Amino acid sequence: MGNHPARRAFLRSLAASVAGVGRCAQSRSLLAAPSALPWKAGLAKVSITPRRPLWVAGYANRTKPSEGVVQELHAKALVLQDPSGERAILVTSDLLGFPAVVSRTIAKRAEKQYHLTRDQLLLSSSHRHGGPVVNKMLGIIYPMNAQQSADVDAYTNELEKKVAKLVGAALKALRPARLSWGRGEAGFAMNRRARTKERMIIGVNKEGPVDHDVPVLPSGS
Repeated sequence: MGNHPARRAFLRSLAASVAGVGRCAQSRSLLAAPSALPWKAGLAKVSITPRRPLWVAGYANRTKPSEGVVQELHAKALVLQDPSGERAILVTSDLLGFPAVVSRTIAKRAEKQYHLTRDQLLLSSSHRHGGPVVNKMLGIIYPMNAQQSADVDAYTNELEKKVAKLVGAALKALRPARLSWGRGEAGFAMNRRARTKERMIIGVNKEGPVDHDVPVLPSGS
């Protein structure tokens, strides 16, 4: 989604929620007392594994579509609702990414079906290179024939419906919850890009910027 205003608004909303957690550091809970209006959380997931061979997004060395399934791919949704009723929805997916046109279609479905504004919904992906091509993503690098292109279009249409329905399932699963936050580290992260006078190269750049932080936002009923 890049630096989209909707994403910035969503992150501001979520940041305010996490700040609220920080203010309750001793109890590590946003449910201050049994009589207080509680936070709510809802979780849902759905398989988004293609059931037909598709070209694999970002897999540069492949010369043909997929030939089977090693691991199921999923989309997952987390809905957070604060005591005033404000909601924010985070969707994660085992995809290279959501093309802008797909994001807009999903957001419009969520608005129509669940009355959600665009700044309440954040769509994210793991950037995996073992998932299917979605819409026209990097389409010019794959030598697709007409049938393969039609299969990608059919999968994309199915994905949009599934993710919109997933948001509804997470909303339906809302229940009182306590939120807490933590921080870990991923020491294996590295910068793998370096620039010479002539070009950008891929390798281990020990001098490059690296972020080892792993923020965690668990919830419990």
